[in-house]
Amino acid sequence: MTNDQVFVPKSRSQRGLPPLDPAKEDLAGSRVDEKVQEELWDALGDSPIGAAWWIFAQLFFGWPMYLLTNASGQKSYPKGTNHFTPGLPLFQPHQFSHIIVSDIGIFLWLAGIVTWIYQRGFLEFVPLLR
Repeated sequence: MTNDQVFVPKSRSQRGLPPLDPAKEDLAGSRVDEKVQEELWDALGDSPIGAAWWIFAQLFFGWPMYLLTNASGQKSYPKGTNHFTPGLPLFQPHQFSHIIVSDIGIFLWLAGIVTWIYQRGFLEFVPLLR
């Protein structure tokens, strides 16, 4: 879990939870106390609106923030780590040119979308989002 690049969950102490009680629950989550299950269900629920909102928030805010600021990523990387700067410790030295090519591709893709919207209008672009 500590070497995961994409998501590092907060620890129990960071979330203000009591220490793990091995008699009632385990680290894998296969045994979870019923009280903890009820608390999780109350906190998260299972509503379609909540699920839709969570997907929207992750797609349009969470993922871009992860790419731009390494939000929810490894805390061991220096401040300012992102997925667009090839010299950062997130990447191996042999990946330098690949990151540059990827950055250029993303820039050209965004420039194409902006140009299309500027020339043809946003309403003509909206059907392409489906």
